[in-house]
Amino acid sequence: MDKHSSGQLIRLMIIYQIAAPLAFMMNPLIRLGKYQGWMGLVLSVGISVGLCWFAVRLSAAFPGVPWTRYGKLILGSVPHKAVQVVLLLHCMTMCTLNIANYTDLFVSVYLPDTPDSVMLAMLLICICLVAQSPFRSVVYLADGLFPIIFGATLLILPFIFHDLNMNMCLAMVTHWNPWFTAKSTLFVEGWFGEITVYLLFAHYFKEAPSLIRSFFIAQIFSFAVIFLYWLITLLLFGPAFASHLRFPIVDVIRFVSVGDIVENLDPFLIGIWSASLLIKTSLLLFVASKLLSSLIGYRNRRSIVILLATAIYTFSMQFLRHPSEFQQFLFSTGMVVFILGVQLVPALYYAVAKLRDVSSRNEGMSAGNPNGRFR
Repeated sequence: MDKHSSGQLIRLMIIYQIAAPLAFMMNPLIRLGKYQGWMGLVLSVGISVGLCWFAVRLSAAFPGVPWTRYGKLILGSVPHKAVQVVLLLHCMTMCTLNIANYTDLFVSVYLPDTPDSVMLAMLLICICLVAQSPFRSVVYLADGLFPIIFGATLLILPFIFHDLNMNMCLAMVTHWNPWFTAKSTLFVEGWFGEITVYLLFAHYFKEAPSLIRSFFIAQIFSFAVIFLYWLITLLLFGPAFASHLRFPIVDVIRFVSVGDIVENLDPFLIGIWSASLLIKTSLLLFVASKLLSSLIGYRNRRSIVILLATAIYTFSMQFLRHPSEFQQFLFSTGMVVFILGVQLVPALYYAVAKLRDVSSRNEGMSAGNPNGRFR
């Protein structure tokens, strides 16, 4: 199996990390953190890279071996299957939340006469086509679309700076409330910490000594993009008004105009951003299908993808029919604990493997790491 490079990993993870927060994170981040949202972003980057370090070290000890195989050697067969079920639920939940939010955005803003069910079905068909393909299809799709997505994301910034109230920047260092910082950090970590999903597809990438540096670069780029859009939203609308906007990114993009020549760029730019969400949700569905295939021992992954997509469709429709319950679920304590608990899975396996001295050497699973030690 041809393995992908660290450069491809960086591009994939940048798209994965910025896809949902750009549209769905700004409103709650401003509401929770006010002017201190930037501190939550900075702290979350550090925490997420720290958590990802465990995933990198763990996968390096079993190079080329899927986590679904070596995980049972570390934790035991039954506990490992239980963790697989939890991660499967996590991938399904994240995919459902992103798809439901995306459908809500497009139907409420651009296609008000289109039934939610039709929009949701069309979106899931596209996601299924990518998720049913080999993993390299997701990587190459991210490779090809990265310049377009990243370029379009940064392209609008110069055309909007003249509308910003720069005087509000002072409040970012003078308004200090540790409770706001804690809330925003906890919230943002739920998004940035998703980078630990790397553990589930690490065997598709080449092992490199500086792999953690690749994740650091990806997180820095993701932080820069999200921070710029958070700052623009804050300085353009103020914390009070911005916290009541459902999808601030749409309102920000609508301010963009190139003289009197080009206006109303939002459908075009939102369309490009949609490609990033397609990649993110396809990757989540791909990983979920691999987890379920490992759990039940059924190798026809195309059928599994369709089964999971049907479940996602059902759950998403329930969320869209009950929007208030959807928001309540999204910010519930149980949801926060569940997401943060999943992000600690690599740390759990790493700690147990160290305590039990489990490695590829003494289990004979891989020749890629002849020393078989956690480096």
